[in-house]
Amino acid sequence: MNTSLNKRHNKLPAESDEFNRHFSDIATDSSYNDITIQNVIDTVEVDEAKYKPLHEYEVLRLLSQVKKTSPASGS
Repeated sequence: MNTSLNKRHNKLPAESDEFNRHFSDIATDSSYNDITIQNVIDTVEVDEAKYKPLHEYEVLRLLSQVKKTSPASGS
């Protein structure tokens, strides 16, 4: 990582591992439980006659329409 950048912004981590750890810490939901998620998914009824799978380009189009949000106030 650029040390001159670190000098100007002394809160930036000096090592890439530390940088990755920092963003992993702020982007990880500590209450995430894949069993709970699967239980919710299992309760959703799907009408097979109306089910239409999404193609990759449709997902990309939808994601490109998501508006940017402000970061949460930090802890």
